[in-house]
Amino acid sequence: YVAGYAYYEGERLEEQMEAGQALMLMQEEENPHDSSAIALAWEGHKLGYVPRPENREIARRLKAGEPLSARILHLDPATPVWQRLEFVIVADPPSAER
Repeated sequence: YVAGYAYYEGERLEEQMEAGQALMLMQEEENPHDSSAIALAWEGHKLGYVPRPENREIARRLKAGEPLSARILHLDPATPVWQRLEFVIVADPPSAER
């Protein structure tokens, strides 16, 4: 689930979001609370963060230049706000050489 979802713009955008849509991964190395913080955004709107237990490894991989992408896995406005938005991060396959 997206950490901090209740504190950002997600709730007001839920009617526009759907499973499969891309999320942007944004490293926040200058974040005063966590230098491994990775924010998640949808169409330029910040939704929250990758949860702290997972963010160090993701931050390390991004910093190393590994192509990672994120997308909405599931959105259920009927669940408690901290469990509404599930996402997945995947390693992008290498581009095919011609």
